[in-house]
Amino acid sequence: MSYSPFTPFSTTDGNHVVLSYHKSFADFIFDQARSGSFACDQVSHHRLLTEHCFRIMNDNLKFNIANIPSSFIIDCENPDLQNEVQRNISPDLSYSCQSWSRHLSLTQPPFTVVSTLSDFLQLRVLFWIEVMNLLNAATRCDPDLLPSNANGLRRSGVRRLILNDSDLKYVA
Repeated sequence: MSYSPFTPFSTTDGNHVVLSYHKSFADFIFDQARSGSFACDQVSHHRLLTEHCFRIMNDNLKFNIANIPSSFIIDCENPDLQNEVQRNISPDLSYSCQSWSRHLSLTQPPFTVVSTLSDFLQLRVLFWIEVMNLLNAATRCDPDLLPSNANGLRRSGVRRLILNDSDLKYVA
């Protein structure tokens, strides 16, 4: 489907991604009174997307995901790096790594992924940082962790995460 000035949305390349071309479409679809059964509940969808992002990351993040032969080789000196990144980091994993924090920050209680976030921070956060570096998005790692902690958890009744040597605790 190609763009038409009479069409409020269209699809892009072969990925079938739906894009809205006009703000009025978003205003319509997110307003239950206007769109009726076509309405989209943003909070529920962000919660669902958060859960799916964590599922994809839990299933796919791993040590040395790009099969780098040595940690002594800097990225710009590795001629195979981009091919390995494309081969080993799927578009789903790329999206999940770059978007989970935004989706999490837009959820509201009940906050269903506290234990998933805890597992992620304890077991997979270093693999996530590696993927973010390979996607040239490493500078977003710290800002991505801050909103997920401050906004999403705080709204769920969790005031802060406490990290100590042996465990991660939530304080309400």
